[in-house]
Amino acid sequence: MYAISSPRKPGADDLEFVDEVYFSLLDEHSFALTVTGGIASLGLAAAVLTDLIGDQFLHLDAAEGKLQALGAADRCPRSALAHTVWETIAAQHAVLAVSDWLRYWAADDFATRAAERMVYRGLLTRSERRRRFSRDTVDYDPVDRTLAPWPLVRLRRRLTQPHQERPTSRDLHLYCILTALDLTGRLGDAAHAVDTSRAHAALPQPLRTLFDQLRAAAGAAALTTGT
Repeated sequence: MYAISSPRKPGADDLEFVDEVYFSLLDEHSFALTVTGGIASLGLAAAVLTDLIGDQFLHLDAAEGKLQALGAADRCPRSALAHTVWETIAAQHAVLAVSDWLRYWAADDFATRAAERMVYRGLLTRSERRRRFSRDTVDYDPVDRTLAPWPLVRLRRRLTQPHQERPTSRDLHLYCILTALDLTGRLGDAAHAVDTSRAHAALPQPLRTLFDQLRAAAGAAALTTGT
């Protein structure tokens, strides 16, 4: 049903949107996450929801903020991670608000789910460090350290030089997720080249609702963790 990892080294064309968001959350020198696991989980879950809404596997009621799975007997989401998210929502008898789902995946450590999927696909390596007097830690590192910065590099270039290469809808979605997570500083000078209000207004209404709820959830999480 889904592509199996191959010996071929993954390239930029192999990146799913959630991969691009994950790489955009990494420090460009140490390649460690620049945000807490909870904030990362919110952004990554939103990335998957963005794809599922765009591919019409989910319906987000813009007025009420409710998220509902749509029937798709003749097709399935493009990735195993997206399929898991879709099935989880479909299995819930009550129709819940997207804000509830975002909080659920933040609590469920969605960032680790995404990272493990990227390990399987050959984008990250996983290493475990055993500690004598504290909990063991798991580290995820990019397999290709030239590929990992690419989503941010591409986004910066397209935002500052739209006459040469116009930003795509994926670029806009990545920009909006970074904005919702209060991470526009990661774009450097390119952040000043965008009118955030106009970029937000250019989105379909369901995605505007999603990113508004992401911003609220990230703000609440930052207050809770003091980050």
